Amino acid sequence: MSEFKIPNRFKLFGKTIEVHQVKDLSAKYDITGIGHLKTHKINVQVDCDGYNIKDDEVALNFLHEVVHFFMYDLEFKLEDGTYCYRHEQFCNLIALCLHQFLTTMDYD
Repeated sequence: MSEFKIPNRFKLFGKTIEVHQVKDLSAKYDITGIGHLKTHKINVQVDCDGYNIKDDEVALNFLHEVVHFFMYDLEFKLEDGTYCYRHEQFCNLIALCLHQFLTTMDYD
C-alpha cells in the first residue's frame, strides 16, 4: 500500500487551493477539516491533544474537503434539487472511494 501525502496546494478548475495542516480545529470547532470554498483554502486537523489522529483519517478528511470543492465547482445536484457539496454523507462516500483507489494502486 502506498502512503498518502497531504499537499501544500493543488490546482482545480484553474484555481490554486491552499492546504494547511492545523492542530486547533478539534479544540475550537469540534471538526477535523474545513474547506473555504470562496477563498480556496482547506484546513485539516493533523494532531490533537489527547487523541492520536491516524494518517488514514487525516487523508480521508482532506479528500472529503476536496470532494466539497469538486461538487461546488461542478454544481452537481441530487434528485431533491440540493447541491451535492452540501451533503456530508455524499462527500464522505466519494472520499472513501478516492482514498481506497489512491492508496491501493499497485505498480510493477
